[in-house]
Amino acid sequence: MFRKVLFTIGLLLIAQMAVFAQGTMKGQITDAKNGEALIGANVVAKQDGQIMGGGRTDWEGNYTIKGLQVGKYEIEVSYMGYTTVRTEINVKASGFTVYKIRRAS
Repeated sequence: MFRKVLFTIGLLLIAQMAVFAQGTMKGQITDAKNGEALIGANVVAKQDGQIMGGGRTDWEGNYTIKGLQVGKYEIEVSYMGYTTVRTEINVKASGFTVYKIRRAS
């Protein structure tokens, strides 16, 4: 009986950890023609049409979006003078999901 209770508690703890698993998305946005970083580009992560996180690129075109639940996201990148880019990626719980985008004007 005691083993069954411990087993049940263990399963509940594992299930809870899986539900609250979070990942981080990192990447870099650059110009497709000259490779220069796009400073201040807007990066948004959407899931089922809802914004789940976002940020702006730094001086080197790098961005980080933390606290995303594990799963598939549509990433939307916008920058003045460039067409908006949308693509899908998978965020994993272990480590970082790195995605680099080269933008054409």
